[in-house]
Amino acid sequence: MLIEDILRSFEEQKALEVAPRSVDPIQQTLATAIHGYLNHPDIERRRAIECIRFLNQPMLVVQVRELRKAYNNFQRKADIKSLLTAIEGLRAKLGDQPVTTDGEASGAMGHVDRSDLRLICFDLVTGG
Repeated sequence: MLIEDILRSFEEQKALEVAPRSVDPIQQTLATAIHGYLNHPDIERRRAIECIRFLNQPMLVVQVRELRKAYNNFQRKADIKSLLTAIEGLRAKLGDQPVTTDGEASGAMGHVDRSDLRLICFDLVTGG
């Protein structure tokens, strides 16, 4: 009973880890805005494309919040260079989080079956 519960819990955790996260609408908005500047003479095309690739990855709520701040600044100032700098700064903070071809994040859990589990018991003896 306990072993089945452990195995079921492990499989549920693994399924949650592999499940795709969605891309926030602000990421799509930013990618579209940057796409409009791809042929702008003051913008390095490779830099813009790297930012668009980064924006197409699912992000955590904290990261999306930072993107919203960067987008609000962009709306006020219309400065594409500072927008790209903000996105690159977020990317540098996070580092690249590679995803393997089968959709699993690198470092994901492997397969566990009943033979991988070992029962360990401890007996606590106290003087009283």
